[in-house]
Amino acid sequence: MTFDPRRLLGLALVASLLAVPALADTTQAKGDSQAASSDGAKKKSKKKKDELPPVSDVIDGMKEIDGVLTLYRKKDKLLALVPNDKLDSPMLLATSIAGGGFFTGWQWTDMMISFERHDKKLLVMTPDTLHVTKKKGPVSDAVQRTHPGQLVGTLPILAADPNRGVVVNLGSLYTRQAPALIGFLAEGRDPSLSRLRSVKNFPQNAEVSVDLVSRPKGLEHGDIITVHYSLSSLPKSSYVPRLADNRVGYFLTVARDYSSDYRDDTTFVRMVNRWKLEKADPELDLSPPKEPIVFYIEKTVPTRYRRHVRDGIEEWNRAFEKIGFTGAIEVRQQTETQFADLDPEDVRYNFFRWITSDSAFAMGPSRVDPRTGQILDADIIFDDSMLRYSIGSWDLLLEESISETLSEQDERFLRANPGWDARPRNENGSPKVQSPMAKAMELFAQNAKGHVHEPFGSGRSACMIGRGRTREMGIAALHMGLLTKETEDDDKGGSKEWPEEFIAQTIKETVMHEVGHTLGLRHNFKASSWRPMDAMSGAANTSITDLCGSVMDYNPVNVAPEGEEQGKYQMTTLGPYDYWAIEYGYTTTGKGDPKSDKEAMESCAARGAEAGHDYGTDEDVGFGDPLINRWDLGTDPLDYTKSRVALARRIRDDVVERIVDEGESYDSARGAVNTLLSTLGYACNLAAGHVGGTYFHRDHRGDPGARDPIVVVPADKQREALAILSDNLFHQNAFDIPSDLLRKLPPTRWAHWGSEAAWEAEAAFPFHDRMGSMQSWSLYRLLSPTTLRRVLDSEAATQEGEDAFTLPDLFGELSGTIFSELEKAPNGGHDNRKPYIASLRRNLQRNYVGRLIDLTLRENDPWYPQAARTQAWYELKQLQGKLDKATSGGSRLDSYSRAHLEESKERIARALDASFQIGG
Repeated sequence: MTFDPRRLLGLALVASLLAVPALADTTQAKGDSQAASSDGAKKKSKKKKDELPPVSDVIDGMKEIDGVLTLYRKKDKLLALVPNDKLDSPMLLATSIAGGGFFTGWQWTDMMISFERHDKKLLVMTPDTLHVTKKKGPVSDAVQRTHPGQLVGTLPILAADPNRGVVVNLGSLYTRQAPALIGFLAEGRDPSLSRLRSVKNFPQNAEVSVDLVSRPKGLEHGDIITVHYSLSSLPKSSYVPRLADNRVGYFLTVARDYSSDYRDDTTFVRMVNRWKLEKADPELDLSPPKEPIVFYIEKTVPTRYRRHVRDGIEEWNRAFEKIGFTGAIEVRQQTETQFADLDPEDVRYNFFRWITSDSAFAMGPSRVDPRTGQILDADIIFDDSMLRYSIGSWDLLLEESISETLSEQDERFLRANPGWDARPRNENGSPKVQSPMAKAMELFAQNAKGHVHEPFGSGRSACMIGRGRTREMGIAALHMGLLTKETEDDDKGGSKEWPEEFIAQTIKETVMHEVGHTLGLRHNFKASSWRPMDAMSGAANTSITDLCGSVMDYNPVNVAPEGEEQGKYQMTTLGPYDYWAIEYGYTTTGKGDPKSDKEAMESCAARGAEAGHDYGTDEDVGFGDPLINRWDLGTDPLDYTKSRVALARRIRDDVVERIVDEGESYDSARGAVNTLLSTLGYACNLAAGHVGGTYFHRDHRGDPGARDPIVVVPADKQREALAILSDNLFHQNAFDIPSDLLRKLPPTRWAHWGSEAAWEAEAAFPFHDRMGSMQSWSLYRLLSPTTLRRVLDSEAATQEGEDAFTLPDLFGELSGTIFSELEKAPNGGHDNRKPYIASLRRNLQRNYVGRLIDLTLRENDPWYPQAARTQAWYELKQLQGKLDKATSGGSRLDSYSRAHLEESKERIARALDASFQIGG
């Protein structure tokens, strides 16, 4: 066989060509193998990435703290293991301000939350408890879709254990996400500067305190607040909610029940807020409770006051004894050794706390289960300033006094018509001077808009008792002569200390008031109309301890009229309303049967017409009932007005001797006179509230002794109120301050923090401005749109043949009183030192004419009834004729009076002409 190289090459080429597919297969197989290996690695890597690390990896080196959640702490880092059985379970997240500034000691927000897992995140949700259905079905599904709840925060899951739960950074929720939990107090805080102050963990609750720090801005200092977070379980309870009744005043937990019958008048379910209080032995007429309500008196309360605090708390046991409970409330004293480790912010304990914010107030908020209204926790705070009198800033006195009497409708009108507002205001309409408490309430109002977790939600009491309490303490101090060591009945010099009896009564009444809030009770500002004024003082009445129908009113200091023996200064026991309200809220039939309980409660609430059971609360103030007021006393507010005016005059006559010792500055006398004028103005404003007034009753049809819901204040009572205003406020010598006293009223000249008034106060006492402010205030009350509408509507509600107080009566009597000088011609003997119309009267008349002009020019105004505008126009016409007569011919007028009357004529003429042009 011959060797052919070409054949060899050919065979090699064929072989190479045949080998290509084999090479390709090999390469592909190798590639597939490599790809498979790579995909496997990726899958393995992805699987590792998807898997959460074990718990041990993230808690290494941290201290474990067992409790409701397992907590892990290392310095300022706080992790929490949320166990599987706590996922989707209701819990209560409550916040308190444990330190740092004005709000120290305040319960802040609370919300029911649940932890829900979403992939690698833990959602902090707050379920919707406001919209419910009692039955499963299509409506239930619709409600859940429409109201799914809200997201509070999110936490990345750091580790997981299938058998235990998931680990999250709880500290991040309490610092970085604090704005969602505590609102505006978290604004401007730097989470990186936050510090973990304390961590305590218990089987049912975890208590964590965190310092939140704000960075300084410019020359300002940064500040620190300590926020206490309490996270606790909300287990199912045998508690049976109690439905509310509008005749008895309780805080409410309210939900809409969409499974209610379509024949029901409302879908709202209103439940009273109350404690779960059950008899240990239902068969006993008088039994201890299974679990008493326990209050701890914090060790911060001064030792000398502790027994008065205890007396105020325990006084409520009298009401519980009447419904079969003995020892319903227990009081325990915290000391340096006893109960020393208990935290007031811990939701398991109810504390009475003493604070020093330099703003007089006391408060008794509580936390409730939002599903049932069951009270879970309550704390009372009492500011040290409550026991210090206030005789200070006129602007603050006027601002607070006026605000005490205004309804929300009044506030809306005054915001739209600032010219009618007698309160000192800045250019932007905000109050010129505010107390710290008033500023706090304003912040709350701003924060509450669109924020479901604002402070003072359901079950809370924004109690403003401190506003008037310091004014009352100031009047009491002036009355008792406590501000000077010189006393008439003690040659050696008196004492500036309060009498022990007075302090005991003041503390006890305030404590009783706040404990009432923690039991679920709202304010009752009609309770003071129970006893007549003459039954509170005098030799026969010194032992009367229940001056008022309820401690839930704002009760002023009871000062005996001159020459009468002093009775109790304050309430020292509960009133009849308090017993009745506790009976409604806490009585059970013995077996806890809701149906029989409901029948018993309906029978109880039907006794609203009984003496001492009248009820009117915050939203009723300023809406026409002259018996629903803060800081009045007695069956007839007009009697109280007369007594307070007489007291102010009595103190005025020797105010310098009462307040200024030898060697002391006179500047305290200025504050004293401010207080007296404020007292006069507030008392007269109570009288003004009778005009157009209607007594409001909550009685239901068929109740024993039921009254009409609306009863018009008798016409003669309205005229009496106007006469009191004329004699004590509008008259030239209504509250005359002698010239020698005016020369002894200098301003303070201390200019430092907390004493800014020195920069604004004029040296001379502004008597005309003071009186003008009070007159403007009362004129507003008489001529406000709400008053004029009430006068018009009350006339329609008065039966035919009965005396009615009408708009012509109101305008006619005002014009006759304010321009009484025009009823007689000037008879000579007047000059610029002794004018025909004195300066205070000229100011009042000018003010009144301005109000009439404003009313006349309000064509088709939405605020005022047209009849009031027409009547104002008519009064201007009448005044025009009288002014013509007073200035005509040879009338002998001084320069002041002639200029004033001529100008008034011109103003009226122009207004009448303008009114016809506006009206076409």
